[in-house]
Amino acid sequence: MTGGGGQREEALNTELARLIREANPEIVSKGEWLVSSGAVDILVEVSGQRIAVEAKKLGSGNIGSVGDAFDAAGEQVRKRIKNDDADLGVALVYPRGLTDDKLADCVDLLWIHVRDKVVPRTAQHFHGSAADLAEWLAWLPAERDPTETTKRLKATLVAAARTLPKEDRLSLLAEFGIPKKRDGREIDVDATVRILLTVAAAVMFHCRLQTYLENLPKKEHPEDDHKSDTVKWRAPSPPFDCLDSDAPITDLMQEWELICRVDYHPVFHAAIVALGTLAGRPSASGSIRKVVRAGLYVSEVVPFIQHDLLGGIFHEVLDTARYDGSFYTTTAAATLLAGLAIRADDRDWADPDAARNFRVCDPACGSGTLLLAAMERIYELRNRALNNGAKTGSEDDNTLLAKEMLEGSLWGYDINQTAIHLAATTLALRSPAVDFKQMCLFESKFGVIGPDEEVHLGSVDLIRSEAGRLELNVKPGRHTQIQMGYEADKDDEEDRARNPPDMSLLIMNPPFTRDSLRHDQFGEKHEKMMKAAERRVVDEWKAEYAERTGTQLPAGMDPARLHSSDGLFLILSERLTDADGTLALVLPAVVATSPGALGRRIFLSNRFHIEFVVIPHDPRRIFFSGNTNISEMLIVARRKTATNADNPTRVVKLLRNVVSPLEAMPLAEKIATDKSASKSPIDSWFRIDDVPRERIEEGDWRAVGFAWSWLDERLLVLEDSCLLLGDIAPVGPGGQRTQDAFVRSTSSEERRALWNHKSGIVTSMAVETDVDIIARPGKANLAEKYWGQRRRLLVANRINLPTMRMFAVRAETPTVGSAFVPVAAKDENHEKALCVWLNSTLGTLGMYGNRTLKKLPYPRFSLDDLRSMPVPDLTDAQAAKLAATYDQHATSEMKSFREMNDCETRLALDKAVAETVCEKLGFTDEDIAAIRRGLAAEPSISGKRDPSVETGEVIESELDLGT
Repeated sequence: MTGGGGQREEALNTELARLIREANPEIVSKGEWLVSSGAVDILVEVSGQRIAVEAKKLGSGNIGSVGDAFDAAGEQVRKRIKNDDADLGVALVYPRGLTDDKLADCVDLLWIHVRDKVVPRTAQHFHGSAADLAEWLAWLPAERDPTETTKRLKATLVAAARTLPKEDRLSLLAEFGIPKKRDGREIDVDATVRILLTVAAAVMFHCRLQTYLENLPKKEHPEDDHKSDTVKWRAPSPPFDCLDSDAPITDLMQEWELICRVDYHPVFHAAIVALGTLAGRPSASGSIRKVVRAGLYVSEVVPFIQHDLLGGIFHEVLDTARYDGSFYTTTAAATLLAGLAIRADDRDWADPDAARNFRVCDPACGSGTLLLAAMERIYELRNRALNNGAKTGSEDDNTLLAKEMLEGSLWGYDINQTAIHLAATTLALRSPAVDFKQMCLFESKFGVIGPDEEVHLGSVDLIRSEAGRLELNVKPGRHTQIQMGYEADKDDEEDRARNPPDMSLLIMNPPFTRDSLRHDQFGEKHEKMMKAAERRVVDEWKAEYAERTGTQLPAGMDPARLHSSDGLFLILSERLTDADGTLALVLPAVVATSPGALGRRIFLSNRFHIEFVVIPHDPRRIFFSGNTNISEMLIVARRKTATNADNPTRVVKLLRNVVSPLEAMPLAEKIATDKSASKSPIDSWFRIDDVPRERIEEGDWRAVGFAWSWLDERLLVLEDSCLLLGDIAPVGPGGQRTQDAFVRSTSSEERRALWNHKSGIVTSMAVETDVDIIARPGKANLAEKYWGQRRRLLVANRINLPTMRMFAVRAETPTVGSAFVPVAAKDENHEKALCVWLNSTLGTLGMYGNRTLKKLPYPRFSLDDLRSMPVPDLTDAQAAKLAATYDQHATSEMKSFREMNDCETRLALDKAVAETVCEKLGFTDEDIAAIRRGLAAEPSISGKRDPSVETGEVIESELDLGT
């Protein structure tokens, strides 16, 4: 087709495809590409998605206007998608008179994302060069994947931060009160990314507001204030218009200040401050243009943002995360948790009052991920209830409901100002009409503050019986912000923050940081003050608990051993939930098994019915938070009632963890309902085992550590007929204690230790020491004490299950270790016998079942864990028989745990154990063989996903494993 100026569109298409490839090598673009429905002008492939670009040239044929061009191109795009020749589509307009030799310099290309509906004539279109189009196309597949959107947004923000001159970055840090370094490391780039994130968020919100503000009723127009602004009210220009101006920073600030005259101060305030800091610096314009384009692209490719896209980036670059214990809950995990916690049968969701009165609080809300997931779940249940009742909820009704929830039903607290800003932005994207002054999001004080050195514990201060202790953060000067950024009445706002209503749902990923690290950010004096304040909080709560219940807190039911911070938040959960309330938590899996967390388990299970514990047994994804690599679990607990008090706990083992909200939503439905009701592919993604109430209330949650429930059952049988290792042999010192007393030496010394546990070196039960050690300076007495506890028998205190071979070893001379702990057996025969037992299949079962789940495939063993290992009560004769087996196989190579079913040495140990003690223990040869196969198939040992996931066939018992 020949267009204005005589240039055929085909030549333009071919040249544009080349320019797109040149601008972004990740993109495959082909001009005039033949498909089943004809030749596509340009076919683009990016991130596995096919994008059809159909182009029209102004002045060509009957294309007389941009609207005509978009109509014609859009119709062709929809045809390509309907015929499955493309997954996504773009309509593009060439300016009149353009020729292919001028295309590289053209900055007036127009384009728009085409969905399944007709493109409205008033729709916002993009314009720019071929390179701009290539950048935009790279974003387009993110429409179907929030994770991909977040990844691309972060990459753009990092590039923009690095492009800024360092002096500009440091100016931003100074303006926001962020230090230049943390732990001796320069953090100016990461901190600048955090600040630029507020700008991107403001752009996204501006796009969401545009139509709303253009149609703002006259009676809602802000009054003209000629003292501060001589411009009369007008609808703000879209951010795209600011992008091409000579002064984009100044123009954006002007538009956002105009918007703030209506409301929305919390969303735009930090962004205005950031732009104000960079205004007048020519070097900053390019970086800000990158950020603005990224915000525009996100708004376009994710037209209705239902998930927290900002929180993941924020937490990745949060320099205080390791101290605060700030973990970003992935959108998939948040969706799954909210789906299990908020039930369809909780109430009549068709009744708008039911949703309004369902109050949700996250006392460590971060960027609002969990609050948004709860809001989306309520929104979903209401629409479902209306549809089932043959009603339909209009978009206006839904927007009004979102507004009402945001202004009274959703409560959030955090100690980080930027987090609260992002939470407000993320939540308010649901309803631009929200009155920010009514939102219940609060930045609370944390640390030792002011000349009077007042101690503040953030939202933990809500525990105190004198609720007035909680204070909101107030920053001086241009940053004055009291609750959501408004210069409101401080007393009124703090009174509201201090006295939240009882909550229907408390949902949180509480900070989890050990005591020493949590307080490292303070000086020694302030550290002591913070610890003392935390102890006072717990003591006050215990006294209040006794007064309220008429009983003292039972022994062993103390949730707040202050070696980590999550116990304080568990107390807070008991305080804030109403009589029928629900608790939904993301917690480290270590809380389910660590002896140190026993009080927390007993407290939770006695104050609440633990309905669900969800834990990933997926070696590819053992966590639910985006900025951690430790194993985590989800807990849904409800206040005890007559109907649920005796119910078992449903332990859900995720054999394939969810990676997106689209996977999480149907999975939550499947878990919460009868799995057998209807068959679907996700049936093979999980198993559910019921654990009796009595066992949960006693604090025995070890069932979460097994993908196969029958292995857990065998462990309980084994323990019923065994002693504990700590009852028959002193265990210690632990590896960390050894490291505290000794240091490796390069000189030859009389003291040698077994320091390392490497699968390529420790291959048999008999081992040799591997390092020389000497006492640390000033630790001579401690070293002498621990050297006096050296032994030949040693057990591992940490194991990489997929690669390592043994749990216990024996050295020819008594020694200590770093990765090993000495065990003082009765005599040499019992020493050798225990080494055989602990490396046998039954010994491995005991080890596996009593591990602390910091990381499922890489467990740690505390001294209490090791002392709890089940061992048989051996007679001297039985010990001698097993010792003979040791002598025979001591130097024989053993295969890794995942190969234990094919390990001749382990089979020999099992045979000896079976002949010596198994009749007394109640296990047959067949039982041991089944356990051996089961352990080898456990995902934490095999390092592979469960066979159910790979085959799609549900495997429930040891019989399905074969031989």
